[in-house]
Amino acid sequence: MWAHLTCGEMWKGEFINRRKDGSEYTESVFISPVRDADGQVTHYLGIKEDITERKRMEQALRENEARYRRITEGLTDYLYTVRIENGCAAETTQSSACVAVTGYTVEEFAPIHIYGFRWLCRKIANCIGACATDSGRERCRPH
Repeated sequence: MWAHLTCGEMWKGEFINRRKDGSEYTESVFISPVRDADGQVTHYLGIKEDITERKRMEQALRENEARYRRITEGLTDYLYTVRIENGCAAETTQSSACVAVTGYTVEEFAPIHIYGFRWLCRKIANCIGACATDSGRERCRPH
């Protein structure tokens, strides 16, 4: 910063600052030298803006983008298998992509998704029951 200012150049950057109550905040700063009639720098003019909320939202956006990227990249590797015995889900296996996409550990994943499998089977059965022929093609109408 000072290298630019002492050469008479303007500078723009960010600072972590502290409020009177002691809490920290991030501010965007634009500093420009002010010159007299002879071109000598007499003082500096600074414009500051509290950008704490913007930085927080940018971080949240980066985290969400990373999460959705993991989801979309994992879709091709997402493998979830259910072994059926007597019409009930007896065992489930899943790929590591299932864990990455859902956020559940392997231990947490299976019991939760057995119930999810039952819900999915009901939805598929409802959808199949609602299928109608449209121009020679079968089309499933969502409920």
